[in-house]
Amino acid sequence: MRKRLYLFILICWLAGIFTLMLTPLPPPPEAISRITYYDKAAHLVFFGVLTYLLIAIGLRLRRFRYSAISIVAVAISCGFALLAEHLQSFIPGREESILDFLAGFLGMLIACLIAYVLHHKPKAKMALHVCCAPCATAVREALDDGYDLEFFFSNSNIYPKNEYLKRLSEVKKMAKRFHIKVREDAYKHKEWKKAVIGRENEAEGGKRCEICFLYRLKKVSDMAKKTGFSIFTTTLSVSPHKKTDIVNRSGKEAGENAGIEFLERDFKDNGGFAKSVKLSKEMGLYRQKYCGCEFSIKKKPKI
Repeated sequence: MRKRLYLFILICWLAGIFTLMLTPLPPPPEAISRITYYDKAAHLVFFGVLTYLLIAIGLRLRRFRYSAISIVAVAISCGFALLAEHLQSFIPGREESILDFLAGFLGMLIACLIAYVLHHKPKAKMALHVCCAPCATAVREALDDGYDLEFFFSNSNIYPKNEYLKRLSEVKKMAKRFHIKVREDAYKHKEWKKAVIGRENEAEGGKRCEICFLYRLKKVSDMAKKTGFSIFTTTLSVSPHKKTDIVNRSGKEAGENAGIEFLERDFKDNGGFAKSVKLSKEMGLYRQKYCGCEFSIKKKPKI
């Protein structure tokens, strides 16, 4: 909603700039021009506000870093400023002025500084364990404002191998869209099966799943600790088929063993799962029909 508001204000602001700057105007008294430089101040404000609005809209797209957004915003504002100056050379009472452009450019730089102070807060690096791309969509959106995310794909439970590779490919596809790094753990399905031995015939959601959560989250917590992260969490709790208390308990235990903080969250809150379904459809992501392991499906897929 706020992005649309900024866009509406931006359009109105641009219309106002060109209306004011391209309206024929008799030259002001020389004393006013010499003492106040009101036209330079106007250019500073006009293009400073324009740059700020462009940065605010860019930040809400959540796809690019602040530095890239600010450079693009200044480039666009410079383009409009140069165009306005050139057009003024054809307007009675107006003239093209490099000083006016420089005043506007100063306003752009000031806007970048103000936007940085107001919007660009340092983010803690977070290792996000991703079970699949659809679940990652809503969770990434929920965490993106507060953390600098990297995806950790540690899912040796997934069967068969071609299903594992398909889900990994979709995670990389989604991560590329948002410029997020993906760290992949080794696929050790036989090792995972040993961890859940004796629990093969249990219903989904029981002790086997708890062992599975802990197995994977221990892998992630160890990887995150070794690579310099101070906090991690998982997308698992966004699924309505996963018990959040068990997911959080497993994550907390894994974090305590590795010496790294685990963020306990229920990503199902505020319609998280419905949002993940909607976003994954919009992005054209593959949505699997079973949890991942061979024990979570009645008929095993072909290898």
